[in-house]
Amino acid sequence: GLSEYPVYLDEAGRTFDEQHRINLLNFIKRLVDTGNYTQLFIISHYASQFNVFTNSEILVLDSTNIVVPKNHNTHARLD
Repeated sequence: GLSEYPVYLDEAGRTFDEQHRINLLNFIKRLVDTGNYTQLFIISHYASQFNVFTNSEILVLDSTNIVVPKNHNTHARLD
């Protein structure tokens, strides 16, 4: 009964090795691709996660000491 609610993930899989993190992201992508969950909010420090979700908008709050994706903050204005 929670399919219309957004999914919030904060550092999901942060203790996983790279392969398990990839497996988790693929599972989350399949979950979202079913259409039951229309919004996903994910907080992450792993740049590799950006490419898994092709229809996504990326918000960067602080670009200090991180690799910033080419297209980010196009959907929000930070003052």
